[in-house]
Amino acid sequence: MVSRYNENKAALEKRLVLLQLLMSLCLLGVSLDLYYVASYCWPVTEGDYEFASGSYLADSGNALYDGALVAYSKENYPEAVRLLNLAGEHLHDSAGNPLESKRALASNIQFLLGNVLVKQKQTGQAIEAYRAALRLNPDHRYAKYNLELLARPQLGGDGAAGSGGSGGEGGQSKEGDADGDPQDPSKGKNSGSPNKGI
Repeated sequence: MVSRYNENKAALEKRLVLLQLLMSLCLLGVSLDLYYVASYCWPVTEGDYEFASGSYLADSGNALYDGALVAYSKENYPEAVRLLNLAGEHLHDSAGNPLESKRALASNIQFLLGNVLVKQKQTGQAIEAYRAALRLNPDHRYAKYNLELLARPQLGGDGAAGSGGSGGEGGQSKEGDADGDPQDPSKGKNSGSPNKGI
């Protein structure tokens, strides 16, 4: 009877040890998940999108693109260009071709790069960025609109690479854009009509 009691006690102790081990593993898993979430969320709240892009949870290209959007909205154009270039590096395979699953993001990166370049009065390079956006996504209507807008002679250009200034009387373009500048990706892009220029 005592031996049976000792056998039951030993089996119970083994089960408790296994239960403690299982609970420790669960706690470790939850702790790692919290760490991964914090390693992405905290840098984003602090504006460190480059650090957040290295997180286990992050889609690097998206995190860097988001950082570029923030820099663009704060008119920090050199930082926006730097982050857009980094984001673009995360969207290609080893041969340098854009990943099919990332073509839309790559197109948006080129579109935003075009807008930044217009702000920096680099219209020729902006036109190339808009063309790159359209090569990646031929249906990108804002890139089409901006490319057409920049190619107009009344913008001070020769029809191929305008100066990026406003055109028309009173700064009004034929499309009714507020100042004849390209479309802003962060303002009303789901509105269905051309949104106010940058």
